[in-house]
Amino acid sequence: MSYPVYNSAAAIATNATTTSRNKGVMIVNDGVGVTTTSIFFTTSGGTQGPEITIKGVANHAPIIIPIRFYKTGSTQTNCVVYELT
Repeated sequence: MSYPVYNSAAAIATNATTTSRNKGVMIVNDGVGVTTTSIFFTTSGGTQGPEITIKGVANHAPIIIPIRFYKTGSTQTNCVVYELT
């Protein structure tokens, strides 16, 4: 099994900058409390796909999800979301 190689991580507030080329999302807890964030997948046609919600306990290690995503949702609590390219 091969894993993706990430060249950069950029903090994002909503829309991913490279929806056709991003390689994943990293969620970093800010140490204040429980993390909750929502992520929208990118469809094969390059449009917004289904939404998932990710929750983590307070002070969790960074969560890296190797998916192509379209944007973050309106829910983003106690964390910073990074686009991995």
